[in-house]
Amino acid sequence: MIKKLNLQRLPRGLTYFPDWYKKSSDYTKISLQTHDISLVLRELKSKATFQSMRLRHALLADTSKQEKAELIFQKSIVDKHINQIDELLEDNCELGRKNTIKEYGEDIFTWE
Repeated sequence: MIKKLNLQRLPRGLTYFPDWYKKSSDYTKISLQTHDISLVLRELKSKATFQSMRLRHALLADTSKQEKAELIFQKSIVDKHINQIDELLEDNCELGRKNTIKEYGEDIFTWE
């Protein structure tokens, strides 16, 4: 039942998947989706990093102590989000490695 539902489900994200996506193996689908998730997370990280830089620049301006405290609090929240995105990127990369090992028996993308 779940297999049938997953065949009907369209992947979400930035990447357009061609018609052969529906007929491909589960390993290929997981691989494509991990790459798509990686693209989305990198885009989020770049936006959050830019917001952090804007907040850092705003802290340099002469403002009241109340406004500086609010900016510092906002910057700490944005920095926590950047750290969470980094952790998610690492987990996503690890999932891609595990998927590659399951499909091919070894990680073919590392040079050792």
